[in-house]
Amino acid sequence: MNMKALPRGLCLDHGYLQVRLMHKGKLYCKNFGLHTPESEEIAMIHLAEKRKEILQSKAGIIPPLPRKRFAEVSALYYKRWQETEDADGLRVHGASGIRRVYDGLRVSIDPFFGQFWYDGIKPRDVMEWRVQRVRSVEGTTVNREQAILSSLFAHVESWIKLEQIKAFAIPAENPCTFVAKAKLKKRDRVISPYEISKLKNAANELRDENGRDNIALAVKTCLSLKDLKTLKFGEIVDLNRSKTGVSVTIPITVTHTPDWSNWRSRWEAIRARAGLLDIQFKDLRKAGGNLLLGRHDVKLISLYMGHADQKTTEAFYTKIKSDKMKSLAQDLSEIVDSL
Repeated sequence: MNMKALPRGLCLDHGYLQVRLMHKGKLYCKNFGLHTPESEEIAMIHLAEKRKEILQSKAGIIPPLPRKRFAEVSALYYKRWQETEDADGLRVHGASGIRRVYDGLRVSIDPFFGQFWYDGIKPRDVMEWRVQRVRSVEGTTVNREQAILSSLFAHVESWIKLEQIKAFAIPAENPCTFVAKAKLKKRDRVISPYEISKLKNAANELRDENGRDNIALAVKTCLSLKDLKTLKFGEIVDLNRSKTGVSVTIPITVTHTPDWSNWRSRWEAIRARAGLLDIQFKDLRKAGGNLLLGRHDVKLISLYMGHADQKTTEAFYTKIKSDKMKSLAQDLSEIVDSL
């Protein structure tokens, strides 16, 4: 039989039939004796098996994994992340956290990285994204968005290793690991009494009386939004601060039924109507403390606000007594109501 007539992968060497394959720059060769129809049939079977081993990575050759665009991986991550459940089958992430991740991906991350090959993203790309992003927002905002991006890379890698999703090409290392975050800056924005009044009036103009009362309650109690959402109509403020864990009772009765539904959009509409787009809802907490300055002892104000750096006070008091706060609460309520 002429050597050219043999199938690819078979050859004759001085009348002897051989299987010859190249992989990873090395020659694989196996002899099957003198060339006969029988030896050729056996060699063909061996050739097919060897090629199958190569395709299945059993011969040291790893087939390339499929590549995905970042936008596709981002959509996969968001869907799986928001549906994550604990051992009891309960969703791990709350509505506010899900919204924050959604906004970070939609507003900042996807527009920049969307068309990148996912496995091709490098630390320099993350740095370039940060440089562009800080031109329009504060470094602390970019830090939070980078945390979302880093979480995406970490979770996807974990899901692939646990075989929870089908494997595809990923970066050799999380590219966010090597990119330093911006130093946190203390927010200096202070809301004036006039601006509090403008916010309340804006809520009235938007016919969001409940929103107006929510704003007043935030200033009166000096509580964070997370803590405010636990308050109910007719109850005295009695809770553990979500951030510091300090147990505090404030002699303020909630005189309206707080409605926080769609609060993000309502708050943005209120501050836009008031012409105060540069303020944040958390600034209301600090505003309450500033309204009390010069009227009461600074240490007592600090206790009222539940500051985490009052370690000595926190260690001494298991619960701040309401009678110590009565004059502060009454004074602050009167100030806010008068605005």
